[in-house]
Amino acid sequence: MSWYNRLTVRVCALLFALLVLVFGLFGFFVDNSLSSQEPNLQEYLDEGRTLTLANESARSTLDIVTVNALVIADAFEAGGLPALERVVASIASDPWIRQVSVYGTEGEVLAETRPTSKDYSLDFDVSSAFRRTQVPLFRVGDDGRDVSAWAPVWGDDANLGAVYINRVVRDHSFIADTLDEQVMQVWKDLSATLLNGLTRGGGLALLVTMLAVVQLSREISRPYRRLEAAFDSLGSGRRVRLRTTEGPAEARRLSDRFNHMAGALETANDKVRELAFTDGVTGLPNRAAVMERLERLLSDQSEAALLFVDLDDFKRVNDVFGHEVGDITLSAVADRLRGILRQNTRGGRPMDMVARLGGDEFVVLITPPPSASDLGAIADRLIKSVCAVIEIENRDIFVGASVGIAIAPHQGTRADTLLRHADMAMYEAKSHGKRQYSVFDKGLETDVRRMALVETHLRTAVENGELRVEYQPIMDGSLRRAGYEALVRWTSPTLGPISPGEFIPVAEAYGMIEAIDLWIAQTAINEMASYVDEAGFAPFLSLNMSGHHFVAGTFTKELLGVVAESGIEPSRLHVEITEAAILQDESIALGIVRHIRGAGVKVFLDDFGTGYSSLSHLANFDLDGIKIDVSFVRGIPDNPGSVSLTAGLIALAHNLELEVVAEGVEMPVQAEFLLGEGCDYLQGWLYAKAAPLPRHQSGRGTLVEA
Repeated sequence: MSWYNRLTVRVCALLFALLVLVFGLFGFFVDNSLSSQEPNLQEYLDEGRTLTLANESARSTLDIVTVNALVIADAFEAGGLPALERVVASIASDPWIRQVSVYGTEGEVLAETRPTSKDYSLDFDVSSAFRRTQVPLFRVGDDGRDVSAWAPVWGDDANLGAVYINRVVRDHSFIADTLDEQVMQVWKDLSATLLNGLTRGGGLALLVTMLAVVQLSREISRPYRRLEAAFDSLGSGRRVRLRTTEGPAEARRLSDRFNHMAGALETANDKVRELAFTDGVTGLPNRAAVMERLERLLSDQSEAALLFVDLDDFKRVNDVFGHEVGDITLSAVADRLRGILRQNTRGGRPMDMVARLGGDEFVVLITPPPSASDLGAIADRLIKSVCAVIEIENRDIFVGASVGIAIAPHQGTRADTLLRHADMAMYEAKSHGKRQYSVFDKGLETDVRRMALVETHLRTAVENGELRVEYQPIMDGSLRRAGYEALVRWTSPTLGPISPGEFIPVAEAYGMIEAIDLWIAQTAINEMASYVDEAGFAPFLSLNMSGHHFVAGTFTKELLGVVAESGIEPSRLHVEITEAAILQDESIALGIVRHIRGAGVKVFLDDFGTGYSSLSHLANFDLDGIKIDVSFVRGIPDNPGSVSLTAGLIALAHNLELEVVAEGVEMPVQAEFLLGEGCDYLQGWLYAKAAPLPRHQSGRGTLVEA
């Protein structure tokens, strides 16, 4: 029940109680007043009855005495006293007459009849009375029933005397009582009718008053009900305003103040919403804004392309330059993504939104999605734009981008599902060498589940002793085992043997590669430090260092610390880096290469001739050698291009005084060609697969068939 309904009920209840009290008191006073008047009414009736009886008795007695005066006059004149006495006796025969007396003109009694000895005569002088009044006289007793009357007796023009009659009026009290009862009943009926009328009138007045109060309360509360509804709407997040020209002055003032408050609240809510849905570093919409936008699109069954952008090796920027430079880098990337979005417009409208999910993750949302080819072109431009050098405080910052693409609603009908699928596609792109894009397909779910399983078990692999180091020999020109490349192997008790090609990308993606590579370095260096073959030769050790942490200064320090502690001759350690690692930040990479070489450790450029190969790296970086990628060796001798390029690379390296290692040698013809071109070292299954470090060596390799 709303407040105004409760108020109406309370007002009506209070008014009802008040009116009931007023009408009850009024009825009580009326009834009490009527009841208190009953004795007075009875007294008035008694007095009235007495007066009425006296008047009636006097009138009737006067009539009797007047009539009998005529009869007596006729009888006296006609028969004298005997006739007079007979008339008197006849009059006295009435049982209600107690005395009849006839007087002469001098007051003498001419004839008289008294049933009893009591004298009821009048105590006045008849003659004088007659002479004084000349009219009939009467007197009524206190009870109104005892009546005495005198009338003159006239003859023919002369007064003959007077006649006196005393009588008792017949008792008619029962009639009077009946009349009294009827009068009292009429009084009571009248009182009851009055009270009933008051009750009905009071009830009707109460009903009318209550209806009037209800209507009045509705009219009074209408502006406040509107105000209450406006508060409810405002509380639910809707924008609302009240008209300030309706209702009483108080309601108009409240409405005006409400409008001011609502405006201020909406402004504050807009600011809060801006803070809640905007990334503080880049000014882009944040994760909450992306999820809201996706949910709205998916609820409308709209089509959209979601590009999940993850910056490659951004952690290195924070580690090396600090978080302030990292934030500037994120802002620069955000500006570039906005630029890509502005370049891809339809009808002059930007294609939806760019947002930052958090960390080094961004999202580009395109609605409706373009064709597959256009979407791929957008992803390529996006990657190239992000990968371009970012200059901050006279420093060149390099970051890459891996992009995963998912299409709604075909690849996700929920925002979290679509985002997860785009994330899966992004990790698929990273697993293929980063700086690429990948489109989600259902097969990726299996791959991602497998990746999650591998990641879970890999986290405890080092502590549980599940990893091991195996060594693949590297042959010199005389086919002696001049060195070994340390390769990590993992056999999980739960998952079984897992290839490095599967778990190394997982380790890089989930930040475990630093710990694994450090363990490999410690294990291999300590084993190789005291190792010599049967001829007393101490082979070199080649280590692959991930570009993810190699460019970070902390790993270099730890690596050189292991070298110092092991006692191994630094020149026996060869560190292999890729051009991808160099490209992340050439200035930092150059400084670290010089630092490593300054400690006596040799540095080789791995996978030379593939990917981001650039001859300028050979000139700019002070390297010790290169490692020709297996893709060139595999084409020997059937692919003339591979033959020519390999020969050219060997010659180029020698001209720069660099040593050359050829990996992936599997056939004797390949070995013969490479040795013929002057290749310094050969590595491949032709000589041996990776295995634990042998206890004894013959000192000479043996050519075996693949």
